[in-house]
Amino acid sequence: MGHAERFHLEFSRLYAGVRFENHLGNKLTELVRITVANTTRCPVCMAGRLPAAVDEGMTEQLVCMLDPPGPAHFNHALRATTP
Repeated sequence: MGHAERFHLEFSRLYAGVRFENHLGNKLTELVRITVANTTRCPVCMAGRLPAAVDEGMTEQLVCMLDPPGPAHFNHALRATTP
């Protein structure tokens, strides 16, 4: 987003609001974020952990209990876009 500063600023504002200013709490928000990261298979997103979520009791054991989406969750076109 380096060439679209206005869009980057708006996206960052929206993302921060969704991620950090909600009523779910840090632990549940982070578990949802990691579930989405498992869906998109983003290695950077899957590896990151919000320290505040860990402080609230999120453990790697909980993360390992998240069910990764299987091929049945996607149609042919979506399966073709994931590694």
